[in-house]
Amino acid sequence: MNLPEFVGGADPLVALEWVKSLEAIVDYLKFTDRDRVSSTKVIDNVRELKWEELKELFYAKYFSKEVKAKKVEELLELKQDVMSVAEYTLKFEEGCVFIPFIAENDKNKGEHFLRGLKPEIRRDVHMEKAITYPDIVERALLSEHDEQEI
Repeated sequence: MNLPEFVGGADPLVALEWVKSLEAIVDYLKFTDRDRVSSTKVIDNVRELKWEELKELFYAKYFSKEVKAKKVEELLELKQDVMSVAEYTLKFEEGCVFIPFIAENDKNKGEHFLRGLKPEIRRDVHMEKAITYPDIVERALLSEHDEQEI
């Protein structure tokens, strides 16, 4: 499996979706970190490369500094507005790829996610005292469902 050649600076989301698809496949196949990297045949010295390092190389190749900066800015300014919680969560997760200091810390990730939620949903999540990012997402989804019923 070789890295795809995205000609002419194609949409970076295509590259992001390629990584997600590949991860889903190797997770399903229960590949080890070494097997994941070996399966991509990207560089000669794949035996010493870890999966996260491969992803960094991939993102460095297909995402210019300008694109990364724009993605970081988009995430930091992301608001739910008219999106559903599910749509907002998807956009938030896509943006987290470019900001590891948020994505890798569950507390930071949850705090940033909360900031972008609609005020009434954020209020409900605060009332439930959700601690982890997955808990916050679950509470937000439940709150949205409750709001729709009202």
